[in-house]
Amino acid sequence: MRAFLLAGTHSGCGKTTLAAGLLRAFRQRGVAIAPFKAGPDFLDPQLHAIAAGRPCWNLDGFFQEDPGLRETLARGAADADLALVEGVMGLFDGADPVTFEGSSADLAHRLGLPVVLVVDGAGVGGSVAATVLGHARLWPDLKLAGVILNRLGGEGHFQLQKAAIQAHTDVPVLGWAPERPEIRIPERHLGLHQPHELPGLDETLDRLGQELSKTLDLEALADLARPVPGRPFVETARPGDLPVALGRDEAFSFCYADTLDRLERLGVRWVPFSPLRERLPEGVAGLYLPGGYPELHAATFAANRALHADLRRAHGAGLPILAECGGYLALGETLVDLEGCAHPMAGVIPGRFRMTGSLQSFGYQRLHVLRDTLLAPEGAEGRAHGFHHSVREDAPTSPAWHAANLRGEGAPEGHAEGNLLASYAHLHFGANPGWAEAWVDRMKAWKGRG
Repeated sequence: MRAFLLAGTHSGCGKTTLAAGLLRAFRQRGVAIAPFKAGPDFLDPQLHAIAAGRPCWNLDGFFQEDPGLRETLARGAADADLALVEGVMGLFDGADPVTFEGSSADLAHRLGLPVVLVVDGAGVGGSVAATVLGHARLWPDLKLAGVILNRLGGEGHFQLQKAAIQAHTDVPVLGWAPERPEIRIPERHLGLHQPHELPGLDETLDRLGQELSKTLDLEALADLARPVPGRPFVETARPGDLPVALGRDEAFSFCYADTLDRLERLGVRWVPFSPLRERLPEGVAGLYLPGGYPELHAATFAANRALHADLRRAHGAGLPILAECGGYLALGETLVDLEGCAHPMAGVIPGRFRMTGSLQSFGYQRLHVLRDTLLAPEGAEGRAHGFHHSVREDAPTSPAWHAANLRGEGAPEGHAEGNLLASYAHLHFGANPGWAEAWVDRMKAWKGRG
């Protein structure tokens, strides 16, 4: 299996739309292409999964060391012919502007992947060569294998820019994409539209794939991809004898593919259900209530009183429950939306939450566990990602951990009580060795308690 990383010069250059279009274009040609996303994002992977017709995995250098990254790449690309890794922000944007640590360039370097650069060529002529030259020379050890010129006015515009790049650099020009607003994937606004909710998305992706097949050299793009280092991953049979309820609908959908796969390999059999419309599945040994946007569906969730009662009974019986971010809100007492309307939540744990119009947390976190939890004991250290617009109005009575950003700023947060753990943290089990195993052990013990 061969892979490459698709990066951009900056956020907003169109690389996510191009990535989705390329995934669909290769798929239309019968190529089994595996999608990946650099960083902890949840929404772009949903789009890419739809475009490619298979799950999109996250590759994150904060969460995993090089061996873990290589294993994730191998697992996510099992049985694929080609893998496309979409970068994040600009190619060299990351935690450190000097060393480029945490950037897409850093990820490509660590995995030995060639980089294809997306350049927004709108309103630019020969100056585009300076942009490409700077990106090619800034990190000599990084292989800039090709460039795609985006949002051009037509063939003449492309030939002008191509001539400039060929005259001043040795970076191959792989083609171009026109400015076509009618087939652009709409930008999300605070995540108000998840990819699967966009009307006509499949048709848009089909048209985008067909357009890119006309203006991009897909054969050259596939040829520049490099073999992924390490052994190919061979899937083995999974017992799947531990049924675990998985909240999954338009309000609860933020799950890392690695998390679901890792727990399946430990014997979990997922039992999906809709927390907005359905009751808790019977006979399960645990519950995973992931993040998402329950605030956009607060009235619907508030009306599912039967589920609320199920959740309270399950917690009272000691069912191992993990709730992240949106799931944390759902287990609380009330959620006040931006209009000031208070919606009753499940009331499993104490907690009054209120939506705000701005981000309250965004970025990587280091966790210091404050008490024994179903994932880790008191004193353990972990890693997570925070992203939420809500605040908890009352102080946590039984905080799970102290969560701090990379500057060391933080506070106690979450709720840990018996077999329940709920918090704002989005967890990646690859970053926290032993945590998935600990949760599975709790669920097995609860299942066999009789």
